[in-house]
Parts: sequence; C-alpha cells; structure tokens
Amino acid sequence: MLLLVLANNLVLTFVGWEGVGLCSYWLVSYYFDRDSAASAGKKAFIYNRVGDVGMLIAMFLLFSRLHTLTYLTIFERSGTLTPMIATLVVLALLLAGRARAPRSPLQLVARRHGGSHAGLGVDPRRDHGDGRVYLLVRMSPVLALSHSVA
Repeated sequence: MLLLVLANNLVLTFVGWEGVGLCSYWLVSYYFDRDSAASAGKKAFIYNRVGDVGMLIAMFLLFSRLHTLTYLTIFERSGTLTPMIATLVVLALLLAGRARAPRSPLQLVARRHGGSHAGLGVDPRRDHGDGRVYLLVRMSPVLALSHSVA
C-alpha cells in the first residue's frame, strides 16, 4: 500500500496496485480448503485482472501520447491531450478502480468467503470507492481535461 501511495510514476503505482490485489486475493482465499472459498478466490483474481486491464489501457494511452509515465511530466504535458483521449484515460481508471471496490459484483461474492469486513475496516453496506477516488484524484489534471459523460 505504501508503494501505491508514494510512487511518483504510473509503473510503480501499478506495482503497488498489484500488491493490494494480491493481498485481496490472499484474504479472500484464506480458507482454501473450502470449495466455496477457493472458488471465490479465483473470482477475485479474475476480477482484479479486469481492473489491471483498465489501468494498463490508461497507462498505454498516456505513454503513447505524452511519452512518459511520471506524474509531474504527465501534469506538465496534459494540456496536449485531446478531450477524447483524456476521457478515455479517465474511463479506464474508473474501470480499474471499480474492479477493486469491495462492492463490485464479483468482489461481493468473493469477499464473503475471506476474512471479516470488520478486520478490514470495511462496512459491507457501503460502497468504498477508495481505489477510484485515489486514482482520479492522483490524475486530476487529466480528469479536468475530460469531457463530461452525462
């Protein structure tokens, strides 16, 4: 988690993102001797890969246009992005964050079999969009350039 927060580029953020996903998988499939927990762990693993696809799409779009993945350089050059590309980057980051949210459809099934929500500090009745919020706030200059999707 520390690597995710302190990274100064999208590559290290992605590595930290994978670490968080790995911990999620381990938590969900802790009781691997139960078939339901093993199945839930596989579902969590697959859903985390969906989130990785979103993150990788955003990284590819930014690198292909700006030739960098460092946050400060992205922010300096973000004015050269077209609103369409900025919107696609934001939508890819939303996909990435949604896949890691505890209230995602597959994550609800998967997390039911892992450790307790109380141990995670997660209230199962609320949608904790922490991954989405973090990614979008971190990439706020790109978010400001995107079209409104209404």
